[in-house]
Amino acid sequence: MKNTYRLHQSQMAEHAKAIASVKRRGFRMLAHVVCGGGKSWLPGILMQHMPKNVKLCWVVPRLALQSQAVEGTQKDFDIILRDAGNDKDPSRGRQGVVVTHQGVSQSVDLWVHEFQKNDYILLVDEPHHATIGRDGEMN
Repeated sequence: MKNTYRLHQSQMAEHAKAIASVKRRGFRMLAHVVCGGGKSWLPGILMQHMPKNVKLCWVVPRLALQSQAVEGTQKDFDIILRDAGNDKDPSRGRQGVVVTHQGVSQSVDLWVHEFQKNDYILLVDEPHHATIGRDGEMN
């Protein structure tokens, strides 16, 4: 892993340290990062500062990005995520999961149960790719 971060990455690290130090739950952060700006490092930076019992659920728009996220987070941060589908116990003992928007929308109850069972950080990547259901809710 590189020792130098871009400005927004350094800011993410500082926010993550502050959140972890006060054991804050239910926080929101928004990062608007241009293509090629290093946003794929943000989940790893965030997770480095979280307690070991906190898992990551990284929701991405496409299968190709799902595999890239799993591989990159392990290579760059030694954080083991599972390339998850909609099966029970999606993280299977790992530090979290990467799933597609479509995967979550096809099995909402499974993901609600998983979030009730474990402490997770939910990171939604490229939310503009998520679909809006008939009820007006994002799927």
